[in-house]
Amino acid sequence: MKAEEFVSVGYQKLLTFERPGGGFDWWGREPALVFLTAYGLQQFVDMKKVYPTVDEGVIKRARGFLAGKQDADGAWRKVGGTHGMRMSQFKNPVLPLTAYVAWSLLESGETGDAVKKAITYIKNHLDDAGGEFYVMALAANALIAYDPEDTDGLAVLRMLDSKKQSEDSTFFWKNKGKTMYHSSGKAGDVETTALVAYAMLKAGVFAPTINGALSYIIKSKRGSGGWGSTQATILALKALVRGLGGVEQKEPIEVTYDINGKKKSFTITPDQADVMQLFDLKDFTRTGKNTVKLSAKGKSNLMYQIVGRHYQPWSGVKPPTRKIIDIDLAYDRTNLKKHDLLTANVRFCYNGAAETNMVILDLGVPPGFTVSPGDLAEFVGKKYERYSVSARKITIYIGRTVPGKELKFSYTLIAKYPIKAKTPKSTAYEYYNPDVRSTVKPVELIVTE
Repeated sequence: MKAEEFVSVGYQKLLTFERPGGGFDWWGREPALVFLTAYGLQQFVDMKKVYPTVDEGVIKRARGFLAGKQDADGAWRKVGGTHGMRMSQFKNPVLPLTAYVAWSLLESGETGDAVKKAITYIKNHLDDAGGEFYVMALAANALIAYDPEDTDGLAVLRMLDSKKQSEDSTFFWKNKGKTMYHSSGKAGDVETTALVAYAMLKAGVFAPTINGALSYIIKSKRGSGGWGSTQATILALKALVRGLGGVEQKEPIEVTYDINGKKKSFTITPDQADVMQLFDLKDFTRTGKNTVKLSAKGKSNLMYQIVGRHYQPWSGVKPPTRKIIDIDLAYDRTNLKKHDLLTANVRFCYNGAAETNMVILDLGVPPGFTVSPGDLAEFVGKKYERYSVSARKITIYIGRTVPGKELKFSYTLIAKYPIKAKTPKSTAYEYYNPDVRSTVKPVELIVTE
């Protein structure tokens, strides 16, 4: 199956980031990082549930690495590298890191002295959360994973329940700053809400709040299939799987959709209940307002999503008054001949109020062109962390990005054959808050013999 192939490829890719001693690094270099190793441990544990090929030795080595980095008081302080810059925002940066590592170890089945000492530290420093719901949610997950009836863990959940916000019959928690993964805005809210829901589900308390939180997560799903950022998507799925995965469909379900009075029905059998059904409704739509109704006969926990897509001419796009991220991609010419070299000049500028830690540039490769990789390799470690090239785009990974940072570089394209085409989409965006983005206006390239 395709899903199994994705898991297999992802697993093999993750293994390339392991360092001697069992830890992991963002780029597969030394030193290995505590934060990232805890993240990797969760990934391997979740993966092993559906992909038994995962080596138990990888999990044991990660546990050993984390235990070896723990301080005598039960805390983890050696954040290291990339995300250490973001930890400084918290009142006590040690608390969220310790809670996250302890939670990861407990999710992996660890019950030894390392987690016992960590739980003691967390209990003694709950006041250090500074009112951050995200930090309290991490602490709750560690405490409840250790003991679903833990008095302090349940007290944290009661506090969080009293602070929930309501919107359209859903419940959520608004994150004040950025998460450990740099998520903010909607993605940060989804992360926090999913963490709270997951802890409540594990404790088996606050059922109405759980239902409202899961509804918020479902309604926040994007048309692309995720929840904005990678970590928001992971945590959303963890909460949904735990909250909705226990209901088994036992009989066929008849689903009917009604678009502007035109109806069509289909049946979902129990053996197809976990298969995504995709329907293109463009033949039923009309200009202006469209009314869509969906109904089902039978008992099921099936979820649905309605996604609308449209195209807008560039002439109708109004540029924002202020761009947090700005990118420009200019070519040294637009008319050339087969086998000619085309120079692409990139200018990127970050105008945010605070630093961010990962910006992605997706630079579309025009049809009929190939990329000369030499120029891109030259700038690794100087202008950006790394890059990758596929047939359709170049992806540039920019590390720490401070306000006012400007980046300029060029690369070469080779015209393979005669063509007249528009350049594909090129964008720059914050990896952990993808709503912050900028897109380059396309240009027409003409290649002759």
